[in-house]
Amino acid sequence: MIDESSHARLPQDELSAVPWRLLTDRHFDRKAVRLLEEFRDDEDPEVFRQLFELAGPRLLSLLRLTMVQHRCQEDPMELLTDTFAQVYRARSTFRNQGDGSFTGWFLTIAQNLLRQRHREQSRRDRRESTVARGIVDSSTNPFTCLVREEAAEAARTACDQLRDLVLRAMQSLAPGSRQVLLLHTIHRMKYKDIARSLGITTSAVAMRMKRAREQILRHVARELEASHASREVGP
Repeated sequence: MIDESSHARLPQDELSAVPWRLLTDRHFDRKAVRLLEEFRDDEDPEVFRQLFELAGPRLLSLLRLTMVQHRCQEDPMELLTDTFAQVYRARSTFRNQGDGSFTGWFLTIAQNLLRQRHREQSRRDRRESTVARGIVDSSTNPFTCLVREEAAEAARTACDQLRDLVLRAMQSLAPGSRQVLLLHTIHRMKYKDIARSLGITTSAVAMRMKRAREQILRHVARELEASHASREVGP
């Protein structure tokens, strides 16, 4: 018979993904609580290491199930490590409310980390999509010139494909070039303001912008040529 008190404090939407054996193992949870409270009081690194070795293997399987349920692409081991790092920082906020306290608290922290990463990824995706749309839709941009060489009907149908090509090309940019491109395109910052913000010269900003645009152009041109060649060859 399952003891309901051992999982009463866990988030309701997570119960379906939680192994019942883990939730009903009072010995494990009480030992984890004892180690966490001991570490919180004494701050002995050896105690925290014991807590990680005790809880890590058990909670890793729990995180895997949770991530499958939410269709997350994160590395479970990386999430486990990051959650324990947050446990370390937030140890003073832990409150022992009985059986299941440590497991429920750990799971809540992991869920918050996943939600935070999802929001950050969504913001990055929207930002990069805006950059790609701005590059493609600009009447003075070389991408538009490429489209003008095609028929008007082809130009209308190629817009979405070009945006996808630009997004993929941006992923291959060097971090410095990509950062400058985002600051100039999304935040509308002038070259001198970008230079001051990054601690580099204005000419360095201009060079990074030039390299970014050239690399994106080359990538798009190669993809378009390959696409045209495959259509000419036919099935």
